[in-house]
Amino acid sequence: MNLQELFHKVCRNTFDGLPVSEEMSLLRSAIQIDSILQDYDELDDMPTNYLSYIFVDYVHALACTNEYTDRERALVAGKAHMEMFLRVCDRYKIVSADTREKEDQKRMHRVASHHHLKKLKEMLSGACEMEREPLVHGLEHCANRAAEQIVKMEKERSFVQLYKAKKEEQRSQHETPGEDKNETPGEDHETVQERAFDEFKDENRRGSGNRYKRL
Repeated sequence: MNLQELFHKVCRNTFDGLPVSEEMSLLRSAIQIDSILQDYDELDDMPTNYLSYIFVDYVHALACTNEYTDRERALVAGKAHMEMFLRVCDRYKIVSADTREKEDQKRMHRVASHHHLKKLKEMLSGACEMEREPLVHGLEHCANRAAEQIVKMEKERSFVQLYKAKKEEQRSQHETPGEDKNETPGEDHETVQERAFDEFKDENRRGSGNRYKRL
């Protein structure tokens, strides 16, 4: 049984016998499924965004098989997207802090974040046209707050790239003709990344023209 089959099996077992109309059942199921999958090594080879797509598709299909109104269906799917959006954002922040992580995995987490945010806003748009209620306001606030987090993460990433380019330029200026670049002593990738994060935080503390907001 591969991880995808396992995931669907866990979904079926989790939702079996639960009244789908109970909103918290969906969120509890998301947490339970997520915690179960943490124990599988295959998770490293199958990014979180792929798992989150499966879960949201499952929730949406489940909602469509019940006698939900369009508004209720939008809220059910919207809650699933919100839950997975925040989880993917949290994973991205963890991955970004790990200098050993591959850049393509960071990119997939960013793509997943944008995907769930877009879907969440679409769901909210449909629900808001029919009825404005506290739940919708809460989801909208959550989406806006999460969007701000993405902007902050992208600024941090840009700062690191600029820092690395600056260090590379400084290193090239100090090289002598004919010198073997591979034998030139200097900072490795992890050290450069760590120093970039330190400078980024210092930049925020100083304000520096408010170019960056504090994370």
